[in-house]
Amino acid sequence: MIPTTGEAAINAKHIVFARVDSVDVRAEAGDVWTYTNFTPLKRIKGNIGNVFTTRLFFVGKFGNAEYIVTDMEIPSFLDGEEVVLFLGEDNQQGFPVVDTENVFRVFRDVNNRVTISPSPDRLPIYSAASGNVQESRADEMTLEDFLFSLSKAIEKTEK
Repeated sequence: MIPTTGEAAINAKHIVFARVDSVDVRAEAGDVWTYTNFTPLKRIKGNIGNVFTTRLFFVGKFGNAEYIVTDMEIPSFLDGEEVVLFLGEDNQQGFPVVDTENVFRVFRDVNNRVTISPSPDRLPIYSAASGNVQESRADEMTLEDFLFSLSKAIEKTEK
């Protein structure tokens, strides 16, 4: 069973709002990997460095071959994109493991309202401004309220 967003937040070693600085695709020993460099803009949980790199299986066309993974969704990233990532312990190669079920994209609308997608799963929504639980829909969640709500979920377990 896939954990809720709140459960995943509790289990994550790091949660970070970050900007994608670069994406590099490399073939290594018969596999194709995507190396993505990030700069944390805000750390919600953990103490990840000032820059960090993730390594994920590449999905798509590389050279004359197409690479497909069927048993899980693997996110891809774009230079300059902003995301909220849930990260686990480092893998054997020294890269933090990305919780692929909990990658949240950050969007800015024409009014400069900053929101996230997809909507978090069963996470109590708090207003960052008031600190109170909100009645608004999760699909209208601002980045600020999302990060605050994650902090509240984590805080409840640390007491």
